[in-house]
Amino acid sequence: MPLATFRILIACVATVCFLQPARVLQSQPPADSAVTTAALDGYVKAFLAVSALRSQMQAELADPASKKQDVQAALRQKLQAGSVGLLKSHGLTEETFARMTRRVSTDDAVRKAFEAAVSKWSAGKGPGE
Repeated sequence: MPLATFRILIACVATVCFLQPARVLQSQPPADSAVTTAALDGYVKAFLAVSALRSQMQAELADPASKKQDVQAALRQKLQAGSVGLLKSHGLTEETFARMTRRVSTDDAVRKAFEAAVSKWSAGKGPGE
């Protein structure tokens, strides 16, 4: 797995844990459930959008002007609300996103399909483009 994709996957897992820590542990998909291409593409689009938001918020959190506790709390709340909004705009719930994240991190075949979809969508070459 390329290092950049691995870092993105780890960051996504961290975001999901930040969004709903209890649900991540509770949401285990049935072993025989298949992940459709459409579901994976929707997840990847949401994943990339949340990753971009997270990167923006991390940059703001690292800004020396943002070192006050109240400013950091506001930025974290903005990240939380923004992440939930992005998921909703992509037709996903936090629980569905957490379930797909777990599936990508534990199923080799799904992870390979995820990496391929991330490459396509990151390059602007997703299906239909």
